[in-house]
Amino acid sequence: MTNIRNAAYAALPLRVSLGARFLAHGLLKVFVFTLPGTAKLALPHSRWVFLNLRWI
Repeated sequence: MTNIRNAAYAALPLRVSLGARFLAHGLLKVFVFTLPGTAKLALPHSRWVFLNLRWI
């Protein structure tokens, strides 16, 4: 049986680990690949998708 008061504490490790992974992913993009290098990794049709989806 789940105690409602303890449910938030159960989600805490998941949120912290997900946040750490998100931060590590972003820092990897900026410091290792650099911003111009990250732009080169984009899909070839990403500009087309952006131009068409910006109107939604």
